Amino acid sequence: MYFYLNCFAGKPIMLREKDFEYIYRNYESTPVRFDCGKLCAPENGGIPYCCDTGWLIPVMYKWEFSYLLKHTDLWVRFKPKTKHEKNIIEETDKNTVFGQCLGHKGCDRKYRSVSCRIFPFEPYLDLEGKFLGMVYSYRLGNKCPLVDKPKLVSKKFISDQTKMWTYIFERDSAERQVYREQSIQVRRYLSRKKKPIYIFTPEGYSRGKYRLR
Repeated sequence: MYFYLNCFAGKPIMLREKDFEYIYRNYESTPVRFDCGKLCAPENGGIPYCCDTGWLIPVMYKWEFSYLLKHTDLWVRFKPKTKHEKNIIEETDKNTVFGQCLGHKGCDRKYRSVSCRIFPFEPYLDLEGKFLGMVYSYRLGNKCPLVDKPKLVSKKFISDQTKMWTYIFERDSAERQVYREQSIQVRRYLSRKKKPIYIFTPEGYSRGKYRLR
C-alpha cells in the first residue's frame, strides 16, 4: 500500500521558487540528533521507510520541484509502475509533483523536499485555522521508530518547523485550509485509536484534546 506526503489537490499554490530558496536555506534541522534511518532500515531491506517509494512517495509543490531541478540532480518525477499509482497521479492537482530521489545513500541533504524535512510530523491547526504546533504523522502507522516518542524530538527541529509553517501559512491561505482539514482527520483518527495527541511547540510538548468545542 502506498501513502502520499502532503495533499494540495484543488488548491491554488501561491508559493514561488524564491520562497523555497528561503525555506531550504533556513530550515534544515532534523527531528533527532542521530541517524534515525538506522533504526528502521534493517527491517525494510536496508532502506529507511521514509526513503522508500514503496511506502512513501513525496509530493512537492510545483515551484518547489522547479527550484530543485535548477539546483540539484537529486530529484526526478516519479514514474508510476501500477495502474493505481497512475490513477493517483492523474487525479492529483497539477500544482503538485510526485517526486523520486536518488535514494538514502545518494541524498543531498540540503535539497531534501519539504515532505522529507517535515517527516514524521505535520502542522496542526484548530477549527478556525490557527496554527497550534506540530503533531506526528501516522501515514506509516507504527513503521517510523520516532512516532510517539516525544522525548527524542529536537527542540531546534520543532522551532524550525514552527517558523517554516508560519512562513508558508502567511503566504498561502489555501495551504492553511488544507492542514485545517487534515487536523480534523488527525483528531478523529487518534480518538478512534485512543492515542494521545502530542502537540509540539518551541516551548515543549503537551497533550491536546480530541474535541475542540
